[in-house]
Amino acid sequence: MIQLDRALGNQLAVARAVRIAAAGIPNLEERAAKTLDLLLEEIRCSPQPDTAWEFGSLSYNGFPVEFTFGSHETGMRYATEVGGSEVKPQDRLSRAEWLLDFLGAGRLPEEVSALSHKVQESGSLKWGAWMGVRHRLEGDRYKLYVEVPQEGSPAAAEMVRCFLGNEPLLPNGGAQLVAIGQETDLSRTEFYFRIKSPHLTDWQVTNLLQRVGLESRQADLFGLIEETSGYTFNRAGAGLPEGIYGFSFSFSSGAEPLVFSVFTFAKTLFKTDGSVRHALLSLAQQKGWNLRNYAAFTEPLAGCTDPLEHHNVIAFLVAQQGPPALHISLSPPLPGINRYRHHSSSSIRSSVNSSVDAAIRFLCNARHPDGWWSDFRLAPGCSDEWVTGYTGTALASQAVPQALTAAQEAWRWLSNRCQPSGCWGYNSLTPRDADSTAWALQLADATGCGDWEQALSGREFLAAHVRMGGGIATYATDGPIRGFIRASEEMPFDGWCEPQNCVTAAAASLPDVRAGACEFLRQRQSEDGSWKSYWWCEDEYATAQAAEALANVLQPEDRERVGRAVRWALSRISADGSVPSTVRPSGSPFATAWIVRILVLGGDTQTVREPLERAIRWLVQQQNPDGSWPPSAGLRVPPPNMTAPENYQNWVLNSLIESAISLDQHGVFTTATVLQALNRAC
Repeated sequence: MIQLDRALGNQLAVARAVRIAAAGIPNLEERAAKTLDLLLEEIRCSPQPDTAWEFGSLSYNGFPVEFTFGSHETGMRYATEVGGSEVKPQDRLSRAEWLLDFLGAGRLPEEVSALSHKVQESGSLKWGAWMGVRHRLEGDRYKLYVEVPQEGSPAAAEMVRCFLGNEPLLPNGGAQLVAIGQETDLSRTEFYFRIKSPHLTDWQVTNLLQRVGLESRQADLFGLIEETSGYTFNRAGAGLPEGIYGFSFSFSSGAEPLVFSVFTFAKTLFKTDGSVRHALLSLAQQKGWNLRNYAAFTEPLAGCTDPLEHHNVIAFLVAQQGPPALHISLSPPLPGINRYRHHSSSSIRSSVNSSVDAAIRFLCNARHPDGWWSDFRLAPGCSDEWVTGYTGTALASQAVPQALTAAQEAWRWLSNRCQPSGCWGYNSLTPRDADSTAWALQLADATGCGDWEQALSGREFLAAHVRMGGGIATYATDGPIRGFIRASEEMPFDGWCEPQNCVTAAAASLPDVRAGACEFLRQRQSEDGSWKSYWWCEDEYATAQAAEALANVLQPEDRERVGRAVRWALSRISADGSVPSTVRPSGSPFATAWIVRILVLGGDTQTVREPLERAIRWLVQQQNPDGSWPPSAGLRVPPPNMTAPENYQNWVLNSLIESAISLDQHGVFTTATVLQALNRAC
């Protein structure tokens, strides 16, 4: 499963991308899927299915489609190569016009088409033409990107003069026209230039803004670039790093404003896909941008420390009025890719592939007919809402249609179970809590449904549980849960209403609470490198998720914190690769899986690789014939006044009330946990 057929994997990546990018707009997913099926048909049907998805010039990794997300964008935007690798660059403009006609978008007017072809007659071409599509609730818009030959084009130069006059845009021919964008309804014409020097300076941008009367927007534009990149424009020369920079002018034929943009490749400003993602989501949180679809789209890249591969061009835009805007384009990542690229042996990868496939089958078969799971057993009965959010999130990261479908159906079921206050609980009988709601929200984001009304209400509910310092309490107030368990008025509820490491760490992947949660976790790490769990018998659950949260943010001191967690994890592994726990002293699949996730953060070193592979082998060997793992997730329920459950000794296994330890009797929770760990490790 992990080593998917590449062509199938690429098609799954596109299907996932469409689903997430279309979230929140009725009927958009079907419309976009049909359009992309046509635009990518020659690539899907190529006689060379592996290389057909890697030939392009559109994106950094050669992928033939890239999606664009914007700070103030609504709808879905993407661009595609025209035809497959067999189509010559000089033939792609004609092919694009044919596709537009077939899509019902109409052809360019004859004179505009003739001029576009004339632009390309004066030199050689590298990519020829790209197709741009923007789907919105009110309808679809199409754009042709026409390559301008590197040798230049008199026809293109004449077009530029008509819009921008005769004066050079930059001294000494410092700008080269590389493409013309033309919307098919002629509502906009765009010119894209590359700056010939490897530097972008403040005086260059100032001159360009003055050329079109936008000099008043200079401070806003510079401010956005600096806030995003962390670099500062400096007339002395120590400004943005060397790279490929460009700019564009977008002219409207109607009442819409002229738009100026500065752009560069994301790799100029950032080293990894994970660092791009972190920078943009942090800025979005500060500025109130809605980048939830981008967050879900890039979830497989969170914390990625490999050289940048998916993010492509980052653009900063200003118009006469309104706030400056940011656009980021990227090729779709495949859920289930190994974001840390450990070089495990081929024999391990083969066995893990089979193990993961069997686990997915088990979880899909273990669902109730309406698409939900249940596990554990306490006085209120079995958990369904919490367990469904957790299990659905595990399946949403798998690059298998059956798993993705199950995750989507799980979210639909949860959305229908959402209480009026927009939240979820252990099950429908219990008062709503932050931990269950956090897992439901993770599933919403992972399936591209983070903008659904139920999810937005859930975020408000979760925010009410954030305490000073960023930690998250299970219950915001004691009233509802006190009444539910019939506790006396004298009983303190400090344990259940104070922030806890395990609840905070589980929610730390959510953009709304990430910054505060991570700050809380930084203050709560134990000297041995672990984080103490409150609701779990062992500390692996809280430690793994806290370490992952800090690895995804990675402020200067976080690398050492993650390193301490890795060293603690190494100390927990037995000679056979297992990790013992209170409920499974001979080896717990649940605890071992979390240790695997911590070790994945340790990098591909011999110190980590050997124990990691030992733990993986042990997990594979423990799998049952039906694809499950033996129940080993020890959920404990401290009395509500208990604040240090690690010091308590009188736990009762399989009891139904406080002081109980409950195992996931169906093995669903343990299996979902091991599935996620194997998926990240190989």
